[in-house]
Amino acid sequence: MLVKMFSEREAAELLSVSVSVLKKWRYQGRLPYYKLAGGPVRYSEDQLSELMSGPQCKFNHVKN
Repeated sequence: MLVKMFSEREAAELLSVSVSVLKKWRYQGRLPYYKLAGGPVRYSEDQLSELMSGPQCKFNHVKN
């Protein structure tokens, strides 16, 4: 089964954060990633979906 992979820019847009915030999360170990030969970083759709469904995600908080 093929897993959809996102570039740093795509993942940042999906999560509504800047690329620098995404990198910070990666360095802190908060976001799993794949490093490809030659340097590009990729994030899997499954990992991003899991992050977005977590209790700390701003998308899960409804403002009243």
